[in-house]
Amino acid sequence: MRCSINIPNLGDFADPRRVADAARLAEETGWDGLFVWDQLIGYNQDLVGEFAATNILLTAAALATSRIRLGTLVTPVPRRRPRQLAREIATLDRLSGGRMILGVGLGDPIDNEYGRFGEPTDPTVLAGLLDEGLQAITLLWSGEPVSFHGQHLTIDDVIMRPTPLQQPRVPIWIGGHWPHKPPARRAARWDGARWVLDTSAGTHTADVLLTCTGQLSVPSMPALRGLDDFAGPAFHTARWRHDVDIAGRRVAVVGTGCSAIQVVPAIQPVAAQVDVYQRSPGWTLPKMDFAYRERTKRLFARFPVLQRLDRRSIFAFHDLGAAALTHQRWLLPAFRAVAQRQPRHLPHRRRQPALRLGAQLQEAGEVACAAPRQENVLLRAQRKRDDRPPHPNRM
Repeated sequence: MRCSINIPNLGDFADPRRVADAARLAEETGWDGLFVWDQLIGYNQDLVGEFAATNILLTAAALATSRIRLGTLVTPVPRRRPRQLAREIATLDRLSGGRMILGVGLGDPIDNEYGRFGEPTDPTVLAGLLDEGLQAITLLWSGEPVSFHGQHLTIDDVIMRPTPLQQPRVPIWIGGHWPHKPPARRAARWDGARWVLDTSAGTHTADVLLTCTGQLSVPSMPALRGLDDFAGPAFHTARWRHDVDIAGRRVAVVGTGCSAIQVVPAIQPVAAQVDVYQRSPGWTLPKMDFAYRERTKRLFARFPVLQRLDRRSIFAFHDLGAAALTHQRWLLPAFRAVAQRQPRHLPHRRRQPALRLGAQLQEAGEVACAAPRQENVLLRAQRKRDDRPPHPNRM
């Protein structure tokens, strides 16, 4: 794990001496990097903020340190001259002893950073300028003769030296707002991403974004009659009570979605009894988890486009399923038909009222209820049989 700090190029930090002090202190206290914003007027509506040139601030930081990495966060390449930017970053890399990182993006806010200067504000145009600008910069860093003819930029037989100290070039990190996909694809082509996350708790930046919250991370408690009068502990799976010992106790699980599929098999071995309550039965869908035949692998190797199409079809199936369960309800009949065509001999297709655990899966209700379920995980919750006659009010 490496940690860095980032500072704005405005206000108190518009003074290069103060940035040099901050960089020196960051290095002395063990930080791994220092990044500086690159804005002209930023979000200021009254346009009275004090801003400094980012690369001048990084020059001060480079002269005050010897170890930490230095970089921009982020430089809007579309509003810069790529030839000049290439020269400045190469000079900074040599000055810092090969510690520079070039963080790039379109830049925010577009209306202020571009529109007020009469420059294009169409994100598509800016994205084209960014991509061509990065190509031009990396070519100029090579120190070899460069000729480049793009839609927006032209270079005719130019040699730019000295080259950056880092070889083959200075690392290029891409900034973007999640869940916008173009920055992610651009980051994959270069050296990584710098994500900017706008949350209810403020704006955060990160090198790596892991979306581990799940689709239903915010608990929604059902309005169950008598819940307020229930004397025992009651909690949502999204807010698990680790202080509650389930061993040897009778547990009621309300719901048979993805959370229940994970929870019920986990608590069944230790609880005295687990009752699962289901509001409406759900459909099961095929997992599409199978081994490819050797013939198919050979076809993929010979025709890579077939492998890409196969992968896209899998993503399309799940994307359509998500749409059917949310705002495109007219797609549900198609998924219901897929569920109905599963082999009738599968054990999870039949009603099993004698099973102590697990809900009865019947041919009724919504596709997947709250979320798609994996059949092998569901069967794990149906191991223990109950020899007692089924109670009319028990699933």
